[in-house]
Amino acid sequence: MRDSYPDADQQDRQMHELLAKAAEFALALGEAELFIEAFSQQIPRLLPGALPPDLDEVERRCAMRGLARQLWNLIPLPENELRSRPLPAPERNGLCSCGSGRKYKQCCLPLEKAVGGASIQASLLPYVMDCLPQKQLDTLPAKRVREPDMAEVAARWLDEGEFQRVRKLLEPAYDVAALHDRHAWMYRCLDDAYRGLDMPRKRVQLQAQTLAAPSRVLRAEALQHRVTQLADQGDFPAAWAAFHEAMRLNPQDPHLSHLEVLTLLSEGKSELAAERLKYWKQRLRRDWGHEHDDLIELMEQMIAAPGILPFALACAEEPELGELAELLRPLPEPVLHYTLRGDEEMAEMAADAKLKKLEKQWCKLFPQSKPSLTHLQLEWHDAAEGDFEPWLRWLVANPQAFDSFEVLDDLLLLLTSLDVPLEAIDLPLLGPLVERVHTLWRLLFARNIQYAGTIPWVIHENRPALRALAQKLFWLELGMERGEAHDAEYDELLHLFLRLNPNDNHGYRELASDRLLKRGEAAEARALHEGYPEDGPHLGYNGVLALWLLGDMEQAAERARTLSAQYPEVAKMLLAKNPRKPALNPGWVSHGGKDQAWFYREAMRPVWEASSGALEWLRKQK
Repeated sequence: MRDSYPDADQQDRQMHELLAKAAEFALALGEAELFIEAFSQQIPRLLPGALPPDLDEVERRCAMRGLARQLWNLIPLPENELRSRPLPAPERNGLCSCGSGRKYKQCCLPLEKAVGGASIQASLLPYVMDCLPQKQLDTLPAKRVREPDMAEVAARWLDEGEFQRVRKLLEPAYDVAALHDRHAWMYRCLDDAYRGLDMPRKRVQLQAQTLAAPSRVLRAEALQHRVTQLADQGDFPAAWAAFHEAMRLNPQDPHLSHLEVLTLLSEGKSELAAERLKYWKQRLRRDWGHEHDDLIELMEQMIAAPGILPFALACAEEPELGELAELLRPLPEPVLHYTLRGDEEMAEMAADAKLKKLEKQWCKLFPQSKPSLTHLQLEWHDAAEGDFEPWLRWLVANPQAFDSFEVLDDLLLLLTSLDVPLEAIDLPLLGPLVERVHTLWRLLFARNIQYAGTIPWVIHENRPALRALAQKLFWLELGMERGEAHDAEYDELLHLFLRLNPNDNHGYRELASDRLLKRGEAAEARALHEGYPEDGPHLGYNGVLALWLLGDMEQAAERARTLSAQYPEVAKMLLAKNPRKPALNPGWVSHGGKDQAWFYREAMRPVWEASSGALEWLRKQK
C-alpha cells in the first residue's frame, strides 16, 4: 500500500472527472452555447489549480469558456453517429467570441493555452458511452467505436460490475475469423463478463470458439484459461498438455510464468515450482522495456508460503484485496469511541463526535449498501459496485476509522460478498477485522461493566455493531469447518448475542439449541425453548427432545402432538428412513414446508437417533 499518492495521480483523477462531467453535461444540454455557458462554471471545481493565480475575474471567465469550447469540440454525439460537432475555430485576428471586443489572439487564446486546454488528447467516447442507457447503446454504429475506446469502456464497466453492458458491447464484435493477436483483451473481458453473470455455458462456448481462431495469441489465451479449469478439476495431465500448447503458440507471454508455477503448486510439486521460478526470473528480467517485478514477487511469495496461494488467486481477481491486507497489518490498538444511551433495560450505541465526523466522510467515499433484513451478505454486484481506490486512500490517511463499527461492518459485508472464495481471504482479511470487532465489544463491556440490559437489533444505530459481531460468529464457523478448536469461543459469543438481542432476529437460538442438545445439555436447551414457545418447528422439536431427555413425557407428548398437527411435513421428514430431498430455493425457507423439514432433519436427525428410543417414541405420538 502506498503511503502517499503522487500529484500525477491526483491530476489524472481530476482530468477523469472533468471529462466524465463534460460528457454528462453535453448529452444533457445538447447545444454548444448552453454547454459552454454551464460547464465553464464547473471547471474551477473539477480542475482546481488549473488557472494561473494572477488572473482577474474576467480573465478567469474567458479562460474557462475557452476550455469548455475545446471540450465541446471533442465530444462525439450519439445523434451525430458518434461524431463531434466542433465549433468553427476562432480567427487569430478576429473578434474574440467572449464579447470583449478584442482580437482572439490578444484575449482568450493565451488564457486557453495557460490552462492546458490544447493538451487534452483523450478520447471522450468512453465517457459518452458511460452516460448512455443500454437501449441507446444498442443503436449506436459499432464500426465507429475505435478499439482502444472499446477496451477502455469494457475494462471500466468490468470494474464497476456492469457485466451485461460488457457482454452487449463485445459480443457483436467478437468474430474470431476477423480478430487479430491484439484482441486478446477482448477474450479476457468477455470471459470475465460471463463469469460475473454466472453463465458457465457461455464461457465454454466462448472458449471453444476462440480455440478455433486463426490468431495464435487468441488460441493461447483460451488455452491458459483451460489450464486453470483442468487443474481445478484435478486433471493435471490434460492441464499440462494445454499449457505446453499455449506456450508453443505464444512463447513470449510473461503470464505463462505465473500459470506454470501456480499449476505446479496446485499439483503439490513445490520443489519443481521453485526450480521453474529460477528459470522464469532470469527470462523475465531479460525482457527489456517491460517491468515484471510485481509478477516475480507474487511467485516468490507463493513458493515461500504455499498457504498464500488461495489469497494470491483472490488478489488476481481483486487486486485491491492485497492493498487492504497490507493496510490491516500495522493497525494501532483499538480505541473505544462509543457510549451506551438508554435505560437499564435497553440501550443504543452512540459514537462520539470525532468518530461521527469520520463516518460521515466514509459514507461519501464508500459504495455503501446494506443488506435487507438481517442478512450478513450482499449480492455480488451491490458489493462490488464502485471504485476501491478512493476509500482505500482515505483509510491510509485515517486509520482511526477502523475503530468504527460502521466502517468494519461495511468492509466485512464487502469481503464476504465478493466473488472470491472465503477461505482465500479468511486469515489475511476476515481474521484481523473480526478480531478488531470483538476487541471493541470487549472494551464496551469493560467501560459499562454494570450494564446487564440489551442492545437490540430493533434500534438501527446498533445494527452495524451487531452485524459485525455476527460476522465474527461466521468467521469462527469457517474455522470450525477446518477442524480448528473455536467451540468454546463460539458458544460464548452465541449466548452473548442472544442476551444482547433477545428477539434474535438472526435465528441464532436454533443454532444454540442444536449445540446444547448435541452436547447433552437438555436442561439448558429446555430453558432456551421456554423463552421462545411459539418459535416454529425447529426450536419446537428441539424442545420436545429436551423434555423427553429430561423425562417429562407428558409435556413432551402434548407438545409433539401440537407440532405434528401444525407442521406435518417436519415430523414426516424427520421420521422417514430415506426421504427424497425436496427442491431448495437458495436464501429462502418456507415456514413448515418440505425444505425447512429437510434442513431440520439434516441438522438434528443424528441427535434423535443417538437418543435411544426417541424416534420410536415420537412416531407413536403422531
